[in-house]
Amino acid sequence: MAKKKHLKSEKKAMLKFLSARALAIDAYASVEQRLVALYAQLMKVPLDYAGITFFRLNNARARNAIITTLIKKRHGEKFNLFANALFKELGSLDEERNHIVHWGILPVVNAQGRIKRIKLTPPNYWNRNEHTPKKSVEEMYAFSKRCRFFVKALEMLWYVASGLKPDERLHQMKNRCLPCLPQESDAPGSSMLGGCLVQRFLAYC
Repeated sequence: MAKKKHLKSEKKAMLKFLSARALAIDAYASVEQRLVALYAQLMKVPLDYAGITFFRLNNARARNAIITTLIKKRHGEKFNLFANALFKELGSLDEERNHIVHWGILPVVNAQGRIKRIKLTPPNYWNRNEHTPKKSVEEMYAFSKRCRFFVKALEMLWYVASGLKPDERLHQMKNRCLPCLPQESDAPGSSMLGGCLVQRFLAYC
């Protein structure tokens, strides 16, 4: 009976981990969809054409550099305040996504050798020590929340870069973004970042 209970607990920990990881990867994919929409708008091409080149860009840093260069090419310095801050932080999101995708599973066991939770750790298991970084299920959930914020922020950038007039729909988009603002519990300084980006966006409204 006790063995079954332990197995059930370990299975629950694994499912919780796999769910958090899958949701994090899917949340980042939503960010990529907003990026390709912005890319298409800046290139003045349909989404299907934009996707052919965009999804061949395997280097996130190069992809972000291309988009920020296109923003400056199309709009000069008009959106620098918002876009520069947004894409600077997007770089850290890209790095964290790579950790979630490429790091390996690290079971955390109790005194009886039973798995109580699962974390991610860098793939070089042979070079691990007490300072090796780890990523918990809670951190992956926080990553998903950050992705939702970037989805809304990129939508707002697409909106103003499209030359649409700041009407009621624009403020509705702002209100959609606010509930997705990162909190201090998600990452140090993240709530300040979210508030800062929204304030910079409001300068265009």
